Amino acid sequence: AIAEGQVIIARKCVGISDQCSNQEVREKNNGLINTVNNNYGYGFLVVVAYPLEGLPIGLVNHLLSIDPSAEFMVVVTAHYREIKVSEAQWVKRGTLLGYGGSTGNSSGPHLHFEVRISSKILLELGAKCDQWSCPGIEGFQKLPHINPNILLEWY
Repeated sequence: AIAEGQVIIARKCVGISDQCSNQEVREKNNGLINTVNNNYGYGFLVVVAYPLEGLPIGLVNHLLSIDPSAEFMVVVTAHYREIKVSEAQWVKRGTLLGYGGSTGNSSGPHLHFEVRISSKILLELGAKCDQWSCPGIEGFQKLPHINPNILLEWY
């Protein structure tokens, strides 16, 4: 974690093994690769919402220049082989979210990292998933992306 925030999604793959491989997803879903079974390609996924008031003022000003109604910075990390946090858990800088891997739609071990901004109360994004849909993932995918390199100036 990069600051104090709340885990809104901490999710393994559903209805398939913990390998969560592309081949296994294709076999289960008639050739489709990005499905709810592998969290739409993200594999083992952790999403943390950081309230703006806990972030460095320069970063907050930058985020507000993009979206004046922003209340949260949302960081999406994916392809873990093991997740070490749980949904609704508060984390602080330095908290281990999980161990890197290659789950989901991945060609090799790496950490997928996205930064998004939101003006919504984010706990609704952690809505429970089933084998047919995942409102939480579908919700954060609609949030605007920002370039994650902006974090380098403050962290």
